[in-house]
Order: sequence, then structure tokens, then C-alpha cells
Amino acid sequence: FLDKDSLRVLVAHDRVRFYRYDIQGVCDSMAFSQADTILNLYQHAVVWSGERQVSGNEINVHFNDSTVDWATLPDFAFVAERIEDIYYNQLAGKTMKAYFENQEMRQLDVNGNVRLLTYPMENDSTYNKLIRAEGSTMVVKLKPKQQIDKMTLWPEVVGKAIPLYLSRRTDLYLDNFK
Repeated sequence: FLDKDSLRVLVAHDRVRFYRYDIQGVCDSMAFSQADTILNLYQHAVVWSGERQVSGNEINVHFNDSTVDWATLPDFAFVAERIEDIYYNQLAGKTMKAYFENQEMRQLDVNGNVRLLTYPMENDSTYNKLIRAEGSTMVVKLKPKQQIDKMTLWPEVVGKAIPLYLSRRTDLYLDNFK
């Protein structure tokens, strides 16, 4: 509908589902206002794109000329990326903010109770270990095509590397993985 200033407003509720060739998602309710150009997904929002899934209690996406400028997950954030079979890179935190450039994410800031589970690829293109780490704050800088340039986790980091042949099923997933 049009608001009093003749700006477009979209409101959808009760088990919202949306689909586009490159992204799809679900949430309880969704709102978009042309005035602030922010798409808000509320209550158990989940967005998929390729092998990645982003979920949180709320997801806010800011657009600039119909392209994504930044996105936030202000209340619980979880990202999972399928590597192969039952293996998923996973990242969780209290809040996340992603910055985009030319329709690609270039930086990801994660704050509060940051938990990381990743499967580093070996030189021979195999996966033989998983790394679990926890800290308070994380910044990930990305190159074009979503390649990690630099990942920083601080101030006090605890973690461990586990060979896959010694891992238990419970080692493969962070809490809240779905």
C-alpha cells in the first residue's frame, strides 16, 4: 500500500515465504518501507542462498538503489555453509552485521559469544580436521567471490582442532544448528 507520503509499504505476516532465483527465505512476518529502504524479517527468520543459510530472531536488510548495502541480525545470529555430506562451516553470535559491495559481502562483524566451527581445506582439496573456536568479537574480511581474506577473533580465544577420524557426531555441529 501507499503511506501518507505516497511511499510504498509492504507488510506480510503469518508464515511468510519468499523466493527469487538467487535467494529464498521464511519468517513469521516481514515489512518493507520505501522511506527507509530496510527489509525487516521478524521471528525465526531464515534466508538461503546457494549452500549458505542465515538465521536469526530478526534480519534487517538495507537496500541502496535496489542492491543490498548492509544487513544486520540484531538478536541471535547463525550462519551455516554446507561443505560436503554432513560437514558445515558454522558461525554463531549475539549480533552480526554484514557489509556489501557490488552485490557481494566484503566484511562480517560478529559480536557477543562468538562461536566458530570450520573445516579447513587441505592442499590436496580434502578435509581431515575441524576447528572449534570461541571468543567475544570477530571480524571477517572477504575478497571477491566470498573468499576469506582475513579473519580476526579476539580478545581471549579458546579453541581446538579435532581430526575428523577422532570426532564424535556432537563435535560436528554448534548448538542451535538446524
